Amino acid sequence: MPHDHLRMLEDITNLRVHRNELTHKGRTYHVKICGHTGTWVVTCLGMECVDSHLAGTYYYGKHVPPLLQSKVAVLSMVEPNSPEVEGVGLRSSEDGFWVYD
Repeated sequence: MPHDHLRMLEDITNLRVHRNELTHKGRTYHVKICGHTGTWVVTCLGMECVDSHLAGTYYYGKHVPPLLQSKVAVLSMVEPNSPEVEGVGLRSSEDGFWVYD
């Protein structure tokens, strides 16, 4: 998507301001969830993204891969800008998550 970087801007800024870091060395996904529609927009970051099977848009939360569902569920239990949850990722805003594969 040509404007993915704009969608991620708030969450990237939150990472920098709160001095959180993405420490995972493999694929990392940015997940943005629209509260009104339940749409999940998933962007893969990293060199391994060519073979990514999780990136994409999931309308109304349908067909979201179980790996993403379970990790976002864990991250939803912590406050935004909390420290990283090892092996899971971190939550950078109310509707923005960085998920490790």
